[in-house]
Amino acid sequence: MAVYACNTDLLFAGIILHDINKVYELTIDQAGLGTEYTLEGEMLGHFAIGLRVIEGMELDVERNLFYST
Repeated sequence: MAVYACNTDLLFAGIILHDINKVYELTIDQAGLGTEYTLEGEMLGHFAIGLRVIEGMELDVERNLFYST
């Protein structure tokens, strides 16, 4: 029994994609480790960067899923 009503497809997509934009948030050293924040990462963070990427895809998703009105 679900505690909250939600779109599970959207929930699972969010879980999978949550950290994907850390590649823009952090600089990567030769060992493949994130060592420092990029300017964009410092100012926005991977969550906000991810929203910008999704908006750029022009998906048919209601805007109110991402922003409270």
